[in-house]
Amino acid sequence: LYYCEAAAARYAELGIPEDILLATLGDLRLWTDLWSAIKGELYLGELAWLRFHLDLALFKVGRLQFQLSSFGKDYPAHGIRAGEGALAVHIDSSAPLTDEACGRSFLLAKDFFATYFKDFSYSYFTCHSWLLDEELEAVLKKESNILAFSRRFTKLEAHPSEAIVKYVF
Repeated sequence: LYYCEAAAARYAELGIPEDILLATLGDLRLWTDLWSAIKGELYLGELAWLRFHLDLALFKVGRLQFQLSSFGKDYPAHGIRAGEGALAVHIDSSAPLTDEACGRSFLLAKDFFATYFKDFSYSYFTCHSWLLDEELEAVLKKESNILAFSRRFTKLEAHPSEAIVKYVF
């Protein structure tokens, strides 16, 4: 809670609205609920992940979470250079992933970062998620929210992941 209070003070210094703070810190509850269910007792997991929320590097703006980030390498075919700023998009489990809610969230994020992080330059939104796994196209309906979300991105590369097993099963 000390870290939440410190984050709240920093939000206030920057003039970031309290609803963004509360939405962002809501991830603490989601991860506590998940890990407590897994462990069978009160437990807060994913501490390395949650530090981004407390360090003001990640914000929930609308339906999606956005993290200040940059590219780790060049993607010449797309005109992207290593070190170039980006907003990494993350999806929590708090609500349906509707196309309308996602579209609104991207618009709100552009305004949010232009207002509160004027010095952060970015040209891209990125996403590294099991929700972008191309194999989902074979098992989901074409009009699914997950596939609509995945169509918002151009795949630069794929990394094998067992995350789908963790989150679905």
